[in-house]
Amino acid sequence: MKTTRWAAMKGTMIMNNGKRNWIAGLAGLGWLAAWPAGAQAAAPSAMPLGAYAHPLRAPGRLATDGAGNLYVTDPAAGQVVVFDAFGRQIQARTGLARPLGIAVDQGGNIYLGEEATGSVTVFDPRWQPLHQLGRGPGEFGLPNHLALGQAAGGVVVYVSDSLACQVKVYAQGKRVLTLGGPGSQPGQFNFPAGLAVSTNGELFVVDQNNDRVEVFDPAGQFNREFSLVTRLGGMGMGSSGGRSQGITVDRTGRVFVVDTFQGIVRVFDAQSGYLGKIGTFGDAAGQLRSPAGIALDRYNRLAVASANNGRVQLLGLDSFVQLSASPARPFVAAGGAVSFSAQAGGPGPYRFQWKKNAQNLANSGVVTGADGATLTLAGVSPDDSGDYTVEITGPEGSLLSSAAALKVLISPQILAQPANQTVVLGSDVLVRAGAGGDDLAYQWFFNGTPLPGANGSALFIPNVQLWQQGTYTLLATNAVGSAASLPARLALVIPPPPPQIDWLKVLASGQLQLVFTGSVDYAFSIEASPDLVNWASLTNAVSQGGAFEFTDADASTQPRRFYRLRWAP
Repeated sequence: MKTTRWAAMKGTMIMNNGKRNWIAGLAGLGWLAAWPAGAQAAAPSAMPLGAYAHPLRAPGRLATDGAGNLYVTDPAAGQVVVFDAFGRQIQARTGLARPLGIAVDQGGNIYLGEEATGSVTVFDPRWQPLHQLGRGPGEFGLPNHLALGQAAGGVVVYVSDSLACQVKVYAQGKRVLTLGGPGSQPGQFNFPAGLAVSTNGELFVVDQNNDRVEVFDPAGQFNREFSLVTRLGGMGMGSSGGRSQGITVDRTGRVFVVDTFQGIVRVFDAQSGYLGKIGTFGDAAGQLRSPAGIALDRYNRLAVASANNGRVQLLGLDSFVQLSASPARPFVAAGGAVSFSAQAGGPGPYRFQWKKNAQNLANSGVVTGADGATLTLAGVSPDDSGDYTVEITGPEGSLLSSAAALKVLISPQILAQPANQTVVLGSDVLVRAGAGGDDLAYQWFFNGTPLPGANGSALFIPNVQLWQQGTYTLLATNAVGSAASLPARLALVIPPPPPQIDWLKVLASGQLQLVFTGSVDYAFSIEASPDLVNWASLTNAVSQGGAFEFTDADASTQPRRFYRLRWAP
């Protein structure tokens, strides 16, 4: 009952049938009966539920966490993409060195193998690196698949190092055990691939080039093996394993093995009995092309990474819950509409109750379907932001889903346009615009090209130069839209050479006449001062033909006077 107590504490689902509390099935669904001891395993029914595609290029390995989030490695794109239980992309970790094996522990820490560095790094839930296994880079020839187990000291990490033909075992970051070695004897490997740990702690290893699965006990001792060469349809027709890769084991003990070449998933019981297959080769719903990774989430949905059609295929097994959301992102613009859906597979009937921030919703002007399979919110406002869940009740119990976070944002808009400016070469320039909306990010563009580091609502340009003449535009964005300002033109004026005072002459009237030379057609200000500190403008003049005269009628009334000529832009 240890698993039951953990699940109850985590709020997965707990049911009281009058005799005992129990959590049923790997997915924790209340209407799944606990697997009877000694019962014969049955082939699962599988219903195609759609697929995750964008922004995946060639998905490789998969992992799920306790909330039903799905982690997808995409080695060709150097990224890990995370989808929530409702199928919405919530994270994308990029810039990785061909990520392959991945696993997530109960605390949300992420274990990731990278082919190009030969390392496995442990990240916290915010993708901050904590440590690496072993010596770090170069610890593995090919960290192909990962699985997690539990021991008294905490998490045990299993890594299939395919090139070394070994499975390496780590606790607290240090290698504590090495399984296998090259060969075909029991306990040896020829390119080990997928790994899975069952509920009783057994380790299942896909021994790819030996076309078998080997099973080890929690101490690392070889227990048994079974062949991946099966007979189809009772016709005596042999079928090889097809370079099998990913593997997972459900709570009933059924073993699911990905057959990459044939585009199927083979299903066995825990002792090697072949139960059947899931999927076919192709691109239609439920079909697979070069599948590699596989994972089973808490809602009894089987996810299969289908590399050559660039998607992760979802299939509901037996009794399952399919959660979905539209739009397929956790953000929506104010005034828009949002819907959340829950499909319950298996014997019913089922009742639904949607909640916001753990409080039951009721139908209103905004909310419809609060007690149905599909919840719709129309004309949403920021007040509708929150965490949405659904409680599904069936004949045998109830399930509370994980939360779908929703944030309603006001779309960006430009409230004040930037102004055209004409300034002197070498001046300091400030270009401003005003924008409204929630959670805004800013980017200034110069002649249509983004300016690095120009990410505020105002743009400061010190000591402006000729090459900075042109148009400036502000783009304001958030998760639901963007708005661009009108372009503002910045023009520069080049100052003329300094003007010259050619001569001064005192007239018979006592007035002072000044003769200046300056650049043709430029305006100049004539200024006077009694002390070379305080200056006053006497007049402005435009040079005609390069020279002009000015007579100061007040010169005779001043004990002393200094003159200067300044360009008046």
